[in-house]
Amino acid sequence: MVTGPAFVDELMTASYPALRRLEEIQVLRPYLNLSLPLPRPYLGSGKIRLVVIGQDPTVQREASRQSVHTVLNLDRHGSLTGYLEDLCQELGLSLSENIYATNACKNFFTRPPTTIQRDSGIDVLEASAGVWLPVLKSELANFPHATILSLGQPVLSMLVRPGFDRTMRYYWGYHRLWRQGEREPLRFISVGASTVDRVIFPFVHEPTERGRRAEFYRIRRGEYIQFILEQSAR
Repeated sequence: MVTGPAFVDELMTASYPALRRLEEIQVLRPYLNLSLPLPRPYLGSGKIRLVVIGQDPTVQREASRQSVHTVLNLDRHGSLTGYLEDLCQELGLSLSENIYATNACKNFFTRPPTTIQRDSGIDVLEASAGVWLPVLKSELANFPHATILSLGQPVLSMLVRPGFDRTMRYYWGYHRLWRQGEREPLRFISVGASTVDRVIFPFVHEPTERGRRAEFYRIRRGEYIQFILEQSAR
């Protein structure tokens, strides 16, 4: 099992044949941007204790996409890097040492997947799952003891099997009377519900947590982080 830079090179080599298979999926063709190279995953310098799964590299601003060379732009200090640094600190980890970050869907699209789905009704992430999930499962096998955290709501359509709940609020114990103190249990994606056969903790993305409608997630953040720590220690 290779977990150094050679492992990343092997992953990148395996990803380009997968990218070509995407072109064979008719519903995806109008939405693929094949002009940009696939970003490389982010690999910490020490023991990897947490794997972060993002959705895809298609940032909102089109002009910025050509500068995305590393998953989640973790090769430079932007707002998302700061967000994950804070999360790592709360989990007792170091972003630069203990984190491996990858995307479930590794290619760029012509527009962000949520925009495509809003305008066309097509979930390009779910449509890409058959190609990218085998790559992701192989990737995760390099870190059999690491905790796995997914980032954001949309990627759950790739990571959760049909028939299981794919909403962030379900895993974070949302109750319609939460302002009155009512809560549902905190949950993770079980091995049986996971398309990669691993336990996954869905975590809110940075824009969700800072949004005006996200008070519930801001309030529940500390509890969910403690939940991750307790479950990971078992």
